[in-house]
Amino acid sequence: MYTRKEKLIKQLTALVTVTLGGTTTFAGLCIWNGNEKFYRDYVMPFTRRLDPETSHGLAVFAMKHCLIKKQLKPDAESLVEGHEAVFHRVRQEKEKQERAIIGVNLGKNKESAMEDVRDYVSGVEKFGAIADYLVINISSPNTPRLRGLHKKAELENLISHVLEARNKLGTANLPPLLVKIAPDLSEDEKKDVASVILKEKCRVDGIIVCNTTTSRPFDLKSQCKDEIGGLSGQPLKDLSTRCIRDFYRLTNGQIPIIGVGGISSGQDAYEKILAGASLVQLYTSFALQGPPVVRRIKRELDEILRSNGYQNVAEAIGKSSQGN
Repeated sequence: MYTRKEKLIKQLTALVTVTLGGTTTFAGLCIWNGNEKFYRDYVMPFTRRLDPETSHGLAVFAMKHCLIKKQLKPDAESLVEGHEAVFHRVRQEKEKQERAIIGVNLGKNKESAMEDVRDYVSGVEKFGAIADYLVINISSPNTPRLRGLHKKAELENLISHVLEARNKLGTANLPPLLVKIAPDLSEDEKKDVASVILKEKCRVDGIIVCNTTTSRPFDLKSQCKDEIGGLSGQPLKDLSTRCIRDFYRLTNGQIPIIGVGGISSGQDAYEKILAGASLVQLYTSFALQGPPVVRRIKRELDEILRSNGYQNVAEAIGKSSQGN
């Protein structure tokens, strides 16, 4: 027979167990189903309390073990983790029946000479057969002198060699090749880039506009505003949209554009599309708001398109850039 005190302890233990079990189950279902409110009020505030490396590690762990639905697949950073490690992960993902589109972002080692294209070529040779698309990243602000590859002669040399390597892959379906552009370009530099990618021997399948900016808006209030590096998110939004509009105009809409920079709502995505983007990518808003932001942006974008008389995205591409 239990004493009154023992019964009370047992009952409290059972209550705590049921409560914790129910709470854990509820949280797990909310995370799995991408509940927007739960992510906004609980998950993302919790992750922001952690240091960036810990948050990144948890996100990778969660996606690796299918704890969250892969509504977006981050680019494979080949120079950070190494070709072999990334190749193994990409190949595993490719073997799944249901998977996201995987793009491999090819960069340059800091120690390599700027005119040396072998880092990019070796990346194409390694990942070309398993990537859904490849990106020539010439715009990372963290690699010294990398943005010098936007110059006409350097860019033409790079793209021609990378395209040659891509075309020699011998695969049934060659992966599309895109170039990731910096936002901090002068009008002449933009013209140079556009003239190169319109050449037949340098005709890429698209451009990603744009990477992070090294500029700082005058009204930026962050305590970290004077730190060296690329700025993303909302402060980049208008600069990115102008850059998309410029490249759509300079290429006469002949080169597909993936719009990136400060997209956190359907309206933001809509503005990028009107400027000339055929597709959009998320980074900062995905990191801050979690996977549900993807579903919300798609829902909002669909409503905005229909309210403005468009049946689909294709009908709205470049509408605000035409005639400029």
